[in-house]
Amino acid sequence: MGLNIQADDNDEPFSLNALERYKLQANLLDNAIEQKLETPDEALLQRLKAGGELPLAPFDDLLLGSYLHDIKPLIGRALYLQGENQKSLDIDLAFTAQDGLNEAITLVGRIDDLCAKGLVNYRPGTANGRDLIRVYLRHLCICAMGENKQHTSYLLDIGHFHAFHGVTPEQARVQLSLWLNLFQSGQLHPLMFMPRTALAYVEVEGEHADKLIEAQSQWIDEQSQLGEGFEPHYQRLFSFPEDFTEVQFGHTAMTLLSPMLSLYHKDRLSELTAFVEGGAQ
Repeated sequence: MGLNIQADDNDEPFSLNALERYKLQANLLDNAIEQKLETPDEALLQRLKAGGELPLAPFDDLLLGSYLHDIKPLIGRALYLQGENQKSLDIDLAFTAQDGLNEAITLVGRIDDLCAKGLVNYRPGTANGRDLIRVYLRHLCICAMGENKQHTSYLLDIGHFHAFHGVTPEQARVQLSLWLNLFQSGQLHPLMFMPRTALAYVEVEGEHADKLIEAQSQWIDEQSQLGEGFEPHYQRLFSFPEDFTEVQFGHTAMTLLSPMLSLYHKDRLSELTAFVEGGAQ
């Protein structure tokens, strides 16, 4: 007698795909950090088990245990940075032709998650170029408002912290003007700026051809079928490497991201306290 066991579409999965894992870990992080707990509360864990979004027992406990183990250091470091008090900052920054713009623009909004130690952002998984640029632009807005000359902005991910050192309001306005100028250009014609690909290009030293080799891994990865080159709007507009010239692509990437990297620091989560306290001295 033999057994012929084959999986079919109705089989219960024992793990989550990348998007499901990201959403679950984000839920766990938000629950713990918003309540200033070292771990998510038991009520949330029970709701997740009952909601049908996890594998059946006992694999649900195994999966949750693994994820909680991964995010525990991140929760602890985020709580350390946040401290007791948090506030928001209203942004109101006017840019005109004197700032190099074709048309006047006023940046208006509100930035939350400001703490005594700086702006605190976190995410599950590993931070990528888009995440860093998002925090950097918020960082520039805070600095341009002149609230704190020593302001530092943080992004924490599953294994590292990413920090941006403060700049003067004048320096922040100059950098924001570059982004706004290219934003206006992008309203008139396609702008060759893909965040992950551009950051990979700028991070590598060497000639244009050498930098493109590194950028290619972020543009398209045939094996994993991931990369910005698979995004439909980029697919229709640009071909790699033909359109990625030094003048059209390289200059834009260097103009926007070289100043960002000059303020950037990355290290392991375990080194965060030493970095913060060292900067405070």
